[in-house]
Amino acid sequence: MAHGHGPQPLKHEPAFDLFYRYRQTQSDRFRVTPKNLAPILVLMIGIPSALTWVAYNSQGKWFRFEKRRTTPAFEREYKP
Repeated sequence: MAHGHGPQPLKHEPAFDLFYRYRQTQSDRFRVTPKNLAPILVLMIGIPSALTWVAYNSQGKWFRFEKRRTTPAFEREYKP
C-alpha cells in the first residue's frame, strides 16, 4: 500500500481541532440572557413573521409566468 510514503500533502493544524471542539460543545455554554434575547426573538419570530406577511400580501400581484397560449400551436390537427 502507498500509505506513509513521501511527503504528506496536509499538515495538522491545532487551531482546527480547537475550533471543531468549540463548535461541538457550543450548546453546552449557551444561555438565554437579556443580552442575547433580542437577537433570538428576531431570528425565531421576526424574520419568519415578516416573510409570511410578505408572502400573503404579495400573493397574486406579480405574474411569474408569461400569459398562457390561447390559440393552438398548429393550424390543423396533429396526426403521427
